[in-house]
Amino acid sequence: TAFATIINTGTAGSNLLGTNALTPTNVAGVTCGITQLTGVPTRFTFQATDPRTNEQIAPLNTPVEILPGKSAAFVISLTPTAAFCSTDIKFGFNCTNSQLALLTNGVNDLTLTTSINAVPDMIALAATLRTDGIVHVTRSTNTGVFAVATTNLGASGTITVSADTGNATLPVNLAICQTNPMSGVCLSPPSPTVTTQINTNETPTFAVFVSGSDPVPFDPATKRIFVRFKENATCETVSGMVTRGATSVAVTTE
Repeated sequence: TAFATIINTGTAGSNLLGTNALTPTNVAGVTCGITQLTGVPTRFTFQATDPRTNEQIAPLNTPVEILPGKSAAFVISLTPTAAFCSTDIKFGFNCTNSQLALLTNGVNDLTLTTSINAVPDMIALAATLRTDGIVHVTRSTNTGVFAVATTNLGASGTITVSADTGNATLPVNLAICQTNPMSGVCLSPPSPTVTTQINTNETPTFAVFVSGSDPVPFDPATKRIFVRFKENATCETVSGMVTRGATSVAVTTE
């Protein structure tokens, strides 16, 4: 399961957040819901929720109306019917009087993998210094930093943690270290990757250091830093690094 939100910006020349289609001012989004676009063997459902409590407020798979300037919260559920390797699942966030919201990697997709046997299941949450989801690289020092807290809800395993900029080529250098969860101090010098044993229910923490002298314009949809947790394992008939969890933040210079 995961939570998702659709926003009706309700201003002239705009509509659902992140789309390119236009709607008139103060027009409600009609029959708004979520569909699964990526073809993997899962049963998919969505349900409107109260964002204050996450309690369901509408029947399963029932679209809702979104008034101008308002948002609707949902819980989505994917139940696999067969095992498959790590896949980025894309979703259609839409209303009948609007085009689909723009699909943005790391923002409104979901990385999913399934296995017959128990595997590590890394839940990762990133925290930036300004709590805005953005790592700010200051021009005075050409550096920035953010933290990642994790929980392994699955089986124990040896996990390699790394950071990258996804499909974008950005003028930044990245290094990562595992930290003392109480003090935030690195347990070893920062490096491109960290490999560590993470047992069931363990909660290791990490720090990611960003450096670079060239500017990175503010564009949170495409200029992001991804932290990935991978295990050297066999998925189906292919052996290699399998993603067991991930998180991301936007990056900009100032």
